[in-house]
This record gives sequence, C-alpha cells and structure tokens, in this order.
Amino acid sequence: MSTENQVAFDYRKYWEDDEEDFEKTLDDIFSCAKKHVILYTKVTDGTEPQVVDMIKDRDILRYLKKYSDFTITRTVEQKYPDLSSASFLILEKNPPTAT
Repeated sequence: MSTENQVAFDYRKYWEDDEEDFEKTLDDIFSCAKKHVILYTKVTDGTEPQVVDMIKDRDILRYLKKYSDFTITRTVEQKYPDLSSASFLILEKNPPTAT
C-alpha cells in the first residue's frame, strides 16, 4: 500500500514496549508514504520520568534520523498541554536528488 500522506496518531505506542515492534511500525509508516508523514507524539529525549505507566516515551527524533529521505517541516505544539503532552510532527519527503 502506498499513499501520499501517512498519519499516525499518538505515536508513543502505549502498548509497544518491544523495540523491534516499535521500529517495524515506523518502517511501515514511512515505507507507505509518498509525500508526508504526520506523527502525533511527544517530542522528548526519553530521559524524563514516565508520567503515565502505560505510555513508553521514546526519543522520537533519534528514531526519525533513520528516515533521511524525510525532513521535519513543521511542529505543531500541543494547544492544551494539561490534557496531552503530544504534538504534531509533520514530515515531508525530500525531492529526489539529481545524479
């Protein structure tokens, strides 16, 4: 499956403590996107204390480095930080380079 835009809501992955599953899901998201990926996730370095036990916060920016054909073009900060710590990360696929 391939689409222009891929959206993953609350991509902290409440249920995915397993690194392999987490990374596979990211691979699936990015491999299907032709133009954009939009993630709704907490932007953290992963060293802060866990606020909610069932949410595993990860250093999402570290994981995104793997997808060098995408660039973060915009971050939309959480409008209601008392209700959620997640923000939108909008990534755009880089144009092909001339060879």
